[in-house]
Amino acid sequence: MLKIGEFPKLSRVSVRMMRHYDDIGLLKPIEIDCFTGYRYYEVDQLLTVGRITSLKDMGFKLADIIKILDIYDDRNTLETYLETRREEVEVIYKETAYQMMLLDTAIKRLRKEEEQMKNDQAFMKAEYPEKIQQSYQWICRKLDDVQISELNLLTDRIYKAAYLYGFEDALYFKDI
Repeated sequence: MLKIGEFPKLSRVSVRMMRHYDDIGLLKPIEIDCFTGYRYYEVDQLLTVGRITSLKDMGFKLADIIKILDIYDDRNTLETYLETRREEVEVIYKETAYQMMLLDTAIKRLRKEEEQMKNDQAFMKAEYPEKIQQSYQWICRKLDDVQISELNLLTDRIYKAAYLYGFEDALYFKDI
């Protein structure tokens, strides 16, 4: 027989988990010393711990593992449990794959927008600094001549020109 301190070294399951397994009825010790409280396990129980660990790695809950261990020798019922879990994992896999695709798409879109903004800014700085300055000066001259009441009319005309002729043409449309 193995003490509770020796058994985990061989099974690679912590003492705390061994106690938990005992508490929930998953893996009972062969004997408990009534004076010291030490739990003792048989070497044969290492196989059961291996099964528990494998089933946990497959995603089974401890409550399900208790049921599975009870029917472990019934291959048909065991296969049904395994197939059901496989179907559950398949659904999770598809949902996760879809979420990954959405995340990849969002990341690509974000990088593309960031790159486009950088390109647009670099293009505007390189190609249009003089035109932008001229447009700003033209708008300032026009605003000096405009009453506040006429500002809305001027703004509407600018937006219409921008829509009809495009941004570049709207900036130089002198007859607004």
